[in-house]
Amino acid sequence: MEKLFFEIGMKKVVLLFVFLIGFVSIGVSQNILEDTIYEAGIYRTFDEFKNNSPSIPFHYEVILKQRGYGAFFTEGKVDFYKIVIDKVKAKECGEIFGFSDGKNLFVLEHNRKLTPKTEFVKISEIIGSYCYYETRGMTSYYNINGGTSYSYYLKQVLLKMSTGTHFELTQKDVKEMLAKYPDLLDQFKAEPYKSKVLKDYAFKAIIRHERLKVPKGVISEQRTY
Repeated sequence: MEKLFFEIGMKKVVLLFVFLIGFVSIGVSQNILEDTIYEAGIYRTFDEFKNNSPSIPFHYEVILKQRGYGAFFTEGKVDFYKIVIDKVKAKECGEIFGFSDGKNLFVLEHNRKLTPKTEFVKISEIIGSYCYYETRGMTSYYNINGGTSYSYYLKQVLLKMSTGTHFELTQKDVKEMLAKYPDLLDQFKAEPYKSKVLKDYAFKAIIRHERLKVPKGVISEQRTY
């Protein structure tokens, strides 16, 4: 009888353990595209980011810095983020891909060694197998004095999660994404201000290609202007 109760008790413990493992895995699936809970930490590599498995603990303050773009920096602002970390700790981290504070995801457009001055951008949207973020792009030109001047513009970027590739959304890129969908391509070509709707049409192409349900807050294919 004692042996029977022992076996029953052990079965209950095993079932409870399996239930707890399953409960935890609901929030953390080891896939950043599917997870509802982000592990706080610093990602050394893209694979760590993709698998929601940072290898460096995160217990730092994050500060926001806004930088303007356009003529006289008046067209808009882009948010950049810094980790409040000392030089020694930063050097120990070495080259990194990004980090999470447990609520949001932050990345670098190119892997580099972490310093107290390193600026990150925040992933603002995830759609299908892509992450989207905004940063500043820079162009150079010759000024009237014969020197070189620089101007900044809003740079819209997709991070392709199947490869870890960052690519800027340009009119050429969006047209290529829409090539299989003539109706969307015609709509895009008819847009008077194409640079302002690059993300919208890129998202439409992804929704079509990956046969996604239109996420809440994402532009509908039936959008009216």
